[in-house]
Amino acid sequence: MPTPLRSSPSKRWQWSTATSTKDVADVIHLLRYYKASPGSIAAEFAAKLTSGQHEVPMRRALTNPEMKFCDDGTTAGHEKGGPGRYASFHGLEDPDERALAQREVSGLVTEFLRLVNEKTA
Repeated sequence: MPTPLRSSPSKRWQWSTATSTKDVADVIHLLRYYKASPGSIAAEFAAKLTSGQHEVPMRRALTNPEMKFCDDGTTAGHEKGGPGRYASFHGLEDPDERALAQREVSGLVTEFLRLVNEKTA
């Protein structure tokens, strides 16, 4: 399995352009199942950031998931477009099932970003 940071540039940076339901589902799948945790991806991402290699585009790439998945003081993360696209991709129509999936996805992305920030602070 390719590492998330060695995959094609288009896949690697879906963070910055993920607008389709499939793009969002791909990113969430990677966060959930690559080496069994978002912590392993966060560690690899943080290592690349601290190496100075591609730091500017990598930092820029992190702003989009934050805007689309995380709480911002005005809107709860699970109510934003990213989690909604994920639920739509999986055809979740039951309101309770959809809400649960959206909360889980928002929490997963929030945790990933927290770990990256913690490792690069």
